[in-house]
Amino acid sequence: MKKEQIHSLTSTFEAYARQAEAGVEFWLARDLQQLLDYGEWRNFCAVVSKAKIAC
Repeated sequence: MKKEQIHSLTSTFEAYARQAEAGVEFWLARDLQQLLDYGEWRNFCAVVSKAKIAC
């Protein structure tokens, strides 16, 4: 992957970030679903479940 493409994707990802009152940064799963090009929630939900187990 080219450096420019990585910077572009990182900027897009960061643009979806939200902030809680305490200044904590977070992302909504529904936003990430679209950003990562998952057409259906059930497919993305499975990925999120696997990520939670991995963490």
